[in-house]
Amino acid sequence: MNCQGSGSGTLVIAGGLISNKNGTGEVSPNGAYHSASVGDDGVAMTATGRMSGNTGSGSFRRADGCVGRWSARRV
Repeated sequence: MNCQGSGSGTLVIAGGLISNKNGTGEVSPNGAYHSASVGDDGVAMTATGRMSGNTGSGSFRRADGCVGRWSARRV
C-alpha cells in the first residue's frame, strides 16, 4: 500500500515499559519491542522490532493497511 505522509514521535522507556503520546508498549529484557498506539489521524497501529543499546528498528502496521519501517535512537 502506498502510504501518504510521514511521521515521527517520542517514546519514553522506563523499566521496560514504553509510553508515548497515544499508546503504550514494552521492551523485553532481550530488546524485543512491541507497542500499540493511535496516530494523530486517529488510525490504530502496532509496531514491533528490537532495541539494542541506544538504537532500534522494526516495522509498523496501521489498521488502514499502511505498513512501514521505524528506527529509534535513545537520547
